[in-house]
Formats: sequence, C-alpha cells, structure tokens
Amino acid sequence: MLGDSYGRNVVGAYRAQMDGIETTPYLSASQVLNDRGDVRTTEFTQQRQLSATFTAADDSSPGGLPRMTSFQGGDRWHGDFYGIPRLYFLQDPAGQAAGQKYTSNRYGGSVSGPIRKGTTHFVVQYLGIRQSVERQLEGYVPTGDYRAAVQAAEPRLDSILAAYPSAARSSASGLTTIFDSTGSQTQSGDLAFLRVDQTARPGARKGLPDSGFVRFDMARTETQSPLSGGEGYLRDVATLRGRPYDVAAGWTHPFNTDFMQDLRAAFMYSEIESFNHGSIASSYSVSIPGLTGLNGNQETFGRSQAWLLQDQLTITRGHHTLQVGAAAERLEIDLHSSDSGRVNFASLAAFSANHVNWATYTQPVPSNALLEWQAFAWLQDNWKLRRNLLVGVGVRYEFYDRPRELDDKAIPFDFATCGQTGFCDPGASFNRLNALNLDPRVSAAWTPDVGPSWLRSRTVLRAGAAIYHSDGLLMDQASPVYNEVQNFYLNSSLNPALSYPVTPFLRSSGAGIASARAASRDRSNAYASEWSVSIQTQPARRWIATGTYFGASGYHLPVSSYINLIDPASALRSHPEFGQIPYFANAGSSNLHVAAATATYYAPGGAQFMGGYNWAHEIDNDADNDIGADAPQNPACPRCERASGDLDVRQLGGFRGYYPIGFGDPASPSRSALTRHLLAHWSLLSNFYGVSALPVNVTIDRATAHVASGYTIRQRPDRVPGVSLTPPGGARVSQWINPAAFTTVHGLYGTAGRNIARGPDLWALSSGLQRDLALPKQVHLRLLTGAANVLNHANYSAPFADWSSPEFGRIITPYSPQRGGDLGPRTLYLDMSFSR
Repeated sequence: MLGDSYGRNVVGAYRAQMDGIETTPYLSASQVLNDRGDVRTTEFTQQRQLSATFTAADDSSPGGLPRMTSFQGGDRWHGDFYGIPRLYFLQDPAGQAAGQKYTSNRYGGSVSGPIRKGTTHFVVQYLGIRQSVERQLEGYVPTGDYRAAVQAAEPRLDSILAAYPSAARSSASGLTTIFDSTGSQTQSGDLAFLRVDQTARPGARKGLPDSGFVRFDMARTETQSPLSGGEGYLRDVATLRGRPYDVAAGWTHPFNTDFMQDLRAAFMYSEIESFNHGSIASSYSVSIPGLTGLNGNQETFGRSQAWLLQDQLTITRGHHTLQVGAAAERLEIDLHSSDSGRVNFASLAAFSANHVNWATYTQPVPSNALLEWQAFAWLQDNWKLRRNLLVGVGVRYEFYDRPRELDDKAIPFDFATCGQTGFCDPGASFNRLNALNLDPRVSAAWTPDVGPSWLRSRTVLRAGAAIYHSDGLLMDQASPVYNEVQNFYLNSSLNPALSYPVTPFLRSSGAGIASARAASRDRSNAYASEWSVSIQTQPARRWIATGTYFGASGYHLPVSSYINLIDPASALRSHPEFGQIPYFANAGSSNLHVAAATATYYAPGGAQFMGGYNWAHEIDNDADNDIGADAPQNPACPRCERASGDLDVRQLGGFRGYYPIGFGDPASPSRSALTRHLLAHWSLLSNFYGVSALPVNVTIDRATAHVASGYTIRQRPDRVPGVSLTPPGGARVSQWINPAAFTTVHGLYGTAGRNIARGPDLWALSSGLQRDLALPKQVHLRLLTGAANVLNHANYSAPFADWSSPEFGRIITPYSPQRGGDLGPRTLYLDMSFSR
C-alpha cells in the first residue's frame, strides 16, 4: 500500500514497469505526476504495491515497484465509456464559505475486440480531463504609507514595490496588509492508447503458438496554478506542460513446453515545459520576511528519450525453472533554461534601507544533450525443493556508463578531482565508472504440512532479501551543464554595500562572487538492502488474511548540500575566490520499517470486503527523493539532519466493500416483471482511504551577518523546552503549529530538529451504485454511478512553516486535487461498460 513512496525514499529514483518493460525517460518525478496526473487511465491494471518477491529477473529497483499490464482485446467485443459532467454547483470543501466553485469534466472510453477471431485483437482508448478549482488567495503586501516611505527613501526599489498589488485592508503594524484575490487551478489532459495483439493460429507448433503485441500511447497535459511566494499568494502563475508518448513491442516464442524466449523493445519520449509568470518585470525572485515573495519570470524546457531492448529465456528442467536475460538501455535528455536569480532581504527594515542579505544569479543555460548507457543481466533459479517449499536464488548485474554531454560542452566542477580552480576541462567525465554492481536475491515460500487445520495447506510463509543498485535519474547528474555559463553568489558579509538591483555587483571582480554547480566525481552508485517476512493464511472459511514486515536500508543516496562556507574560526572561505557553492554527492543514508496487515472476507451472496493497514517509519539524513528535499541547516554536520524523511507516512489504512443489494422485495407478486427487473441486480461499492500527516520542517529567516558561516539556507529556530507544538485549544487551519514552541537562535544554528512538526491527516470516503444488465444477443451491460470523496471532506496541504512570518502555522491552501485524486473536492462520476 505504500507503493513507490518508500522506493524513492530508499534509493531516490522513480521506476515503473509496463508489460514487463522497465524504463525511465522522465526528467523528474514531478513530471510523472503531471503527465499522468489525474487523468483516469484504465489502460493498465496495477498488480503490485507492497510486496517483495526479490527476483533477479523482475525486480530492478527497491520498494513496491509498480508493475502494470496494459489491457488486451479478446474474441468478445467490449466497451467502456465514462464521464464526469461539468458540474458548477460543486464546491471545494475548503472554500465553501467563500462560495468557491469546483468545476470538473472528465470523460473517456475504450473499445476492444477481434480483428481476426482467435488470432488478432485490439484495444483503443481515449481519456480526458478538464478541471478547475477556485481558490481564495491571500498574500502580504506593503501598506500605502509604507510603500510611499520606501519609494521616497529608495527609488531603486520601485520595480519591486510596483509588483505588489494594492490592498484595501488596514494593518495595525502600518507596514504590511493582506491582499485578497481569487485564483484558480486548472488542469487539462488528453491520453490516447492503442494495443494490438497477435497470436499464431491454434494448432501451430503442436499447440504452442507464438504471441506478440504492439502498444502505443501518448498524452498532452497542462496544469496552471497560482504560484506561491512562500508567504501566501499574489498574482504569480505557474504553468507546467507535459507531452509524453511511448511505443513498445513484445514477442513470446515457445521452442517447446520447457523452453521459451521472451523479447521486448520500447521507445519512450517525453517533453516538459515550465513557466513562472511573475508580477515583477525581472528574472529575479525576491523574498522579504513579512511580505509575500515575488517570483521571477523563468522558463525551463526538458526533453527525454529512452531506447530499451531486452531478451529473456525461461528453461524448465525437473524441479528448476531458470530465467536468463539481458537488457540494454540508452537514455538521453536535452534541457535548457532562461536566466534565473534570487534576491533575499533579511527583514522589512533591511528592505526599507535596501540592504540585500544575499543574492544568486545564473545566466541562460543553452541546449544540452546528456547521454547515458545502461546494461543489465540476470540469472534466476526458482527451485521446487520440496512439494511445499519453493526457493528462489538469483543474481542481477547492473552497469551504468558515465553520463556525457554529446558535444562535450559540459564542465564538471569538483575541488577534489579537478584541481585548485575547481573546474575540469570541457568534456571531462562526470564521475568515476562503477562497474561492480552485483546484486544477489534470495526468497522462499513454504506451505506447512503439519499442525492444525487452519495452518496445514491453508497458510503460506514467505521470506526474502535482496540488494538493489541505482544510478538515479539522469537529471540528478546534470550539474556540469550549468557550468557552461556563469553562476554568481553574493552576500552582505563580503559585500556590505550589496543592494538592489544586484547586476552592478555581478560585474565586480571582488572575491566570493563567482560560484558553480559542484558534484562529487568520486561518487558510488546508490544501493539498498531489503528484507521481508510475510504470512498469508485462511484462518476460517471465506477469510483470507496477510501480515507482512518489510525493512530496508539505503546507502550512498543523493544529497544536495553546499560547500566553501566561511570558517567561523578564521572568518575565511577555503577558496576565497568563490562564494558558497551548491554541491551534489551520494552521501545520504536511510532506514525504513513497515508492518502491514490486510484481511478479505467473501460473504455469502457475492459480497466482498477488504481492509488494510500499514504502519511505517522512514528515517534519513535528508537524502533527495526527487520530490524536493530540504537543504541542510548545517552542511558540515550531515548527521544533524537525520530525522523522519519528507515522505514518512507513519500510518495508512483503507477499506473496500462490494455489496449486492435490492430495493424492496422484487419477488413480490404485486410488482410487474419490468419493476422486478429494474429493482434487482444492484450493488453498493464503497472505498475509504486515510493517510497520516507528513512531516513539516520549521524554518527561520536569518541575516548572513548573524551567521558565522555566512550560510542562511533552511535555518531552523531554537526549540522552547516544555512547550507543545500543538496550539492551545488544538490544531486548526488558522493555526496548526504553536509559534510559542520556538524562539530566535542563540547559538550558531537552531536547536529545533528537522521535520519536527506534522501537517494534517488526509482521508476520503467514496461510494457508488452498480447495476448489471443482461440484454438480448448476449450483451452484458454494467452501469456505475457515484462520488469520490462523497462526504466532501476538506483535506488540507501542509501549514506554512517559516517562523519569521506572521503566516506561520497557518494552512493557506487545500490539498491539490491534481495530486490528491479522491482526496480532492467531491467528484461525481458516471460509467458504462458493455461486452458481447
């Protein structure tokens, strides 16, 4: 049930499998979410979430690897059509008081059947979504008096002040006031899918026909949403567009009943465009404590493609089933971006005086094409050691070539391996070659043949362990391309006169201005060790129960940090010609423990009920999970960051039910045949899903002059001993975290731990009615109608966690329906399928 969440935490990479083909052309996991997003895709069925088979042939990445199989056609015609009409009367439960509307229009359908009965079948499908959620937006802006005073004292700040809209509210402080506006998050998406299957004629090759398939799908998605400035929202907007497609083919050839070959090939392509449309006429983002931040106008573009070819032989000899296979994959990404920068003021007083705390700037990055080759080989033996004991032993080899830029333009930066200047020559290798990634796998399944009746022949015990290597996403290793252009870092410690605009200071030749994107060239591939024990039993008639313990440890995980900080003792940087430098290395670690239980009951009359519960705890030292890890408070102390991970879902539970129902007594003789027919064959479907709160990292704004190392990113406040994190009277949307639990920093770094707080829990109940109809000419019709989040329960995002802001502890936005699915506002749906 935890799925790939803990897989990313353990190793920091996203992988998925479709029709036995594994490939990852995506630039980032956020792109995966945008590409598939909330488009209801029935093109595949997900077969695995929380399980651990530990086979060398199938398991290439840790965690609950999502395995999907696309639907196939058959000799019977089948159709499925669904729609969610554009309903303007629905309201987002988080904004009902303001009358905010939730508009949803989803639709789609599929048709499958024979092209040639017995041999050739097809499936074609279209899916679409058009959705809009209104939001009441609030942000902090300068008051009229404060704005006039700053303009009179510092005309150079006019462009920043002009970007802040006017507000009618008054403020007791006389400096800031609240700007009210209305925005909307819109999402559109279209996905088309086609699959054709071919089977040799029955009777060919003594009843062992060849079979093959060709699959193609493509999507176009766009999400536009208000862009947060850190402390609320103003008029900034973010647009994200995705355009993925893939082509895959497979062929299975049985030489005889004991020898089979399975060949797969695939090409996957994806594009992503990201635009930040800010109110400020600049590429610089501006952050000012007490005011909502301004987002600069920035654009990024990425394109990725992957070619994959794999072959596997399956050989059965006596009690042994051997799987021998190999695969090769070619990954390429092309990315470029506009120039970008950030200007930070330490306080409102510093802004009034135009004293910039720190600033960064990166010139436009030209188009670059990064290439990496990967190769895999595996040997798996599934040995039926005894009638009731199956043992699996395997080994998998994974080879990741060193990435390179096709035109040898990229410039790696690493003081340890590139010399005193830090810059290697253009075209130098990104990292050392790691060619010894040998991963053993072992598993066992045992059915007891002694003991009580509930144990004998009705219980299966499974256990296993494995090691997995990963090279992460190719985007993780792209920092050398950013060194083709100039990067700058400025702060007030070395530049006391630093002010806005900062462009004149970039032309200065003073020390500590130049920067770079550094990455360890001596890094090892990330790897994880996993182990699992589970028991599945039928304790009584109609009951099936499963209990699982799963554990994992990750090593050499990706971590983003900073180097070349000021030494507090000498007040100097080790390389004074540079400022502080972003640094990427495989220096992280993590541990995960999961206990899971599920139970299924098959009631008389066809009813089915299933419930499940997970308890889990994931701890890391801020290893990147490709969702957006926090930078460390103190880069010199990685162990100080060890805490619950950003995706530490402590508890997760769910319930599903299917219950046949009737209305009244359809057998009553007073009812007509038509009435009896209409009242029969109804079923009630229910689904409940709940997940405990994710961690929240509480931060504080600090001036560089107040931090001896000059490093002020992701600083945390001091923790007040004995004061609860929960506000008096309990957590509420207006104040989720108690501000009295923290205070200003008295030492070098704050004493509050990373991810010390928690956001709100999430849950939703969905329900529907299903009606099965048998029509003439062997046509079966199924109608389904219902609602997701039928109670319209308001689920909220994490509270604002900057303790320096007056918005601290307040939940500003509801949970995003794009990411939440059934956890978003209530959604009605209609579904009709037929088969013949």
